[in-house]
Amino acid sequence: MNQFLNPTDFILNGLTEEQRRVVTHVDGPAVVIACPGSGKTRALTYRMGYLVHRGVPPGAILGITFTRAAAAEMKARLARLIPQARGVRLFTFHGLAWRILTDAQGRPNVLAEREQRAMAGQLLREFGLNADQTAVDGLLTDFAYFVGAQLPPERFRPGSCDPDRFRQIWARYGELKQDRGGVDFDDLIAQASDLLRRNPTHRQAQVSRIRYLLVDEFQDTNALQWEFLQLLIPAGDNIMVVGDDDQAIYGWRGASPSFMLDFPRRFPGCAELRLSRNFRSTASIVAPAGKLIAANSRRFIKRFAAERAAGQPPVFLRPDDAADEAERITAAIRGRLAAGADLTSLAVLYRTHLLAYPLMNRLDRAGIPYRVIGGRPNPFTRWMARDVLSYLRWAHGEAGLEEIVRLLRRPVRTGISRDLVQELQQAAVAPDEALDWLSERVVAVGSYEVRSLREQLRRLAQMQAGRAISFIRVEMGYDDYIRQYCRWSGSDPQEAGEVLGVMEQIPEPDQPARVFIDLAAQEERRGEADDPSTPAVTLASFHGSKGLEWNEVWLLSAVEGAVPHRLTLEGGSPEALEEERRLFYVGMTRAKDVLTISAPRRLLGSDAAPSRFVTEAGVWAPRRAPLPLGNAPVSPVHDLPQPGPPLPAGEDVLPPVLPKEGYVPGAVCWHRRFGEGVIRWVNAEGGLAEIEFREVGETKLLCIDVCVAARLIRVARVR
Repeated sequence: MNQFLNPTDFILNGLTEEQRRVVTHVDGPAVVIACPGSGKTRALTYRMGYLVHRGVPPGAILGITFTRAAAAEMKARLARLIPQARGVRLFTFHGLAWRILTDAQGRPNVLAEREQRAMAGQLLREFGLNADQTAVDGLLTDFAYFVGAQLPPERFRPGSCDPDRFRQIWARYGELKQDRGGVDFDDLIAQASDLLRRNPTHRQAQVSRIRYLLVDEFQDTNALQWEFLQLLIPAGDNIMVVGDDDQAIYGWRGASPSFMLDFPRRFPGCAELRLSRNFRSTASIVAPAGKLIAANSRRFIKRFAAERAAGQPPVFLRPDDAADEAERITAAIRGRLAAGADLTSLAVLYRTHLLAYPLMNRLDRAGIPYRVIGGRPNPFTRWMARDVLSYLRWAHGEAGLEEIVRLLRRPVRTGISRDLVQELQQAAVAPDEALDWLSERVVAVGSYEVRSLREQLRRLAQMQAGRAISFIRVEMGYDDYIRQYCRWSGSDPQEAGEVLGVMEQIPEPDQPARVFIDLAAQEERRGEADDPSTPAVTLASFHGSKGLEWNEVWLLSAVEGAVPHRLTLEGGSPEALEEERRLFYVGMTRAKDVLTISAPRRLLGSDAAPSRFVTEAGVWAPRRAPLPLGNAPVSPVHDLPQPGPPLPAGEDVLPPVLPKEGYVPGAVCWHRRFGEGVIRWVNAEGGLAEIEFREVGETKLLCIDVCVAARLIRVARVR
């Protein structure tokens, strides 16, 4: 007998009014517009259980989500909620396509991920391209976007190489798959869709099994998946899609929020249901996140409501550079742990893994365990880093002949021809005799180049780490090779500079240059030995953090060019900029209690301005005008101090706390740490005050509400 007496008892099991409306919607199309932390997965699971409770056969309910982990979690929740619902069919898009193809024509031979990666590496090498792990990732991403977005070839602009070369690679990829009799994951969806279109009988058999179709994370749907879905919509248009268009962050693989935004237009009379109450974050985090995302134009209009009271406003840090940023965040984490925080409650998020490498090294030195979602990045595996390491090994007599042969043409040396380099390789000359062998066979310019190269390697062997990479790039001409290769291949030359810039920051500048070789060997030995059961701080990209939450979150390197990403700014696409804003919004809304945003003044060797998203969120504002008095250096830092312990019994000797209405330009005030200050600028709407503290020679941008609550700023002392 069913454990619930009636549907009303079922839906009242701890659901909010908004969630109840989702659960009890039965017939007809519906779009559920959710906000972060609103319990959308819970509502979707309850709806499946509610339908079963009303007598719908479990096998007539089809749920689709984007990952196997999400499908497994939903199955487990559903089984705990109502055991009779175990027969509900839950699939990923690829899993459902595989099932349809298997039922119709037998089990397809799906290429394993390692096979697909090996094929991508083979293709890159066949077409003369560098084939490191990141290049393989980039090519596979281009494959996914090309198929997922369903673009005609002439409109597709790949990121891995130039368009003409990509079209040749794509054709060759098809040949390799055909030779192996295999398909990749996107082929599953394309072939299942083709089967349903060509075979109406089979399509009708599939659709007739479905009474209710539910799709989670619908904002991440691409054109290929949407075409597949439309072939499966059951009678009565009983399809419910659930998602948050403000968290659509997978445009790089062809996904678009447009399918969710256009859903009501495609289905006239569609029910629009809202889940607008955020149960995760404090109101002090929800408010600036909502302010940020409101800057996007193409989105559902939402009103956010935080279920949790206001807490500490977001903290804004302005470190000197990446090393200072890593030091400050590591010190903050160490302090939280000393205060009893759980390692697993802390996370650092960032736009790209490369930006986090200095922090990883600092955490290593501090002995703080951490886990990187998606695996720890290793910049030494990148092709440009491998070349630099090969030059260093050559200088120290450790390079193999294969490395030397590669470097002799990176950059091209006009007096050392390609044929001569190939002859050197075929002669199997001992590595330490390669330059002698060449000097006996070159003339004129080549003789000069061999002598010059020998001298450069001698100098490199004696060089300190802080100078070595720049020497290789500029004086040995490696930057010339980078420019030449990227111009030929259609790759991004600045990316190579960024990787080498991160490498330069790893060791201390006065260490010998050979330290790079040792560090690369250490990274190689690290492997994948990390024990997932060991408590650790989480490090993740914004993409990798989606769907997760932590008590305290740091957002790393929130500067222009990092987020929004440099390529987005260079491309000038409004749609791409809106996706970058959604990405930052996802990062902000992972925090439950405390959010810290860090924007170093210099990053990768260049001056860096705080991300526009920090300003749009109201977390920080640039100075509106120069200070009329004094020459104190301005540090526009929104470092919100932690409320301290109660003042000692002698507080009555201190000046009274400056009330909120006392924050006016020109007012003189007093801070226990910084001494006397003058309020120079006030942003009433944002609740910020810029105060010049003359005794310490600094200007601070502080949150007025925090200053009042923590009793930080007081009326000026009477002299």
